[in-house]
Amino acid sequence: MVFVLLPRGPQLWSRGGTSSSLTGRTSPVTSGYSNTPLATLYLLSDGEYSLHSLIMTQEEVGWPFFSYLDFAVREGTVQTQRAMGTAGEDHYQECFYKNREKKLQFMRAMHGHTKVAARQVATAFDLSGFTSACDLGGSTGALAYELARQYPGLKVTVFDLPEVIEDAVLFKPHGPQTGQVSFVPGDFFRDTLPEADLYILSKILHNWPDDKVHQLLSRISRSCKPGETASSTSFSDTHEDPSVF
Repeated sequence: MVFVLLPRGPQLWSRGGTSSSLTGRTSPVTSGYSNTPLATLYLLSDGEYSLHSLIMTQEEVGWPFFSYLDFAVREGTVQTQRAMGTAGEDHYQECFYKNREKKLQFMRAMHGHTKVAARQVATAFDLSGFTSACDLGGSTGALAYELARQYPGLKVTVFDLPEVIEDAVLFKPHGPQTGQVSFVPGDFFRDTLPEADLYILSKILHNWPDDKVHQLLSRISRSCKPGETASSTSFSDTHEDPSVF
């Protein structure tokens, strides 16, 4: 038996025979197991909004941190060294970019996670007054392409590590909006940031301690001209800064 929660109520699938819900409705199932629409949408590895790679990444990288939750509470620090055996500024490269297979899994994870809410994020603010934007750590360009789709007059630059940029083409969608998006390799802590009217940080700030966040926001502030803006549009970023909305 497979038990899946659907918006209209829990759905119980059985192998062969019929599928029945707790509300009493039944429908025939010819053979084998069948995915619910939500499972098909989010869990198939090749689905448009697949979260399969995100789940696999969290199992390998996210879950081990919970084993050291007591240390995190007592020390007030991220337990990267204990959980992953890595530390320092290069822990991302050590965890996610150790080989191409792991890198692509992480890129797929970020791609799916971003696509789920990209349209809502892109339209949360009226960005029609901007002509250029830079998505720092934008990975596959999932958010950048959606911004381009929503704002035809906006040119978006995705700025990420060289090893990410070299495989971003694998995630390029079809459509005229692709001509508005460009990719520039670099490290946002070390290299010159591309010029833009709007700087975007999506799922970035929460990954770094306060001193690194301050360093990054200070670099963005120095790159901004009067009247330009930095936008933290991450689904989980919680740091507050007067220059970020």
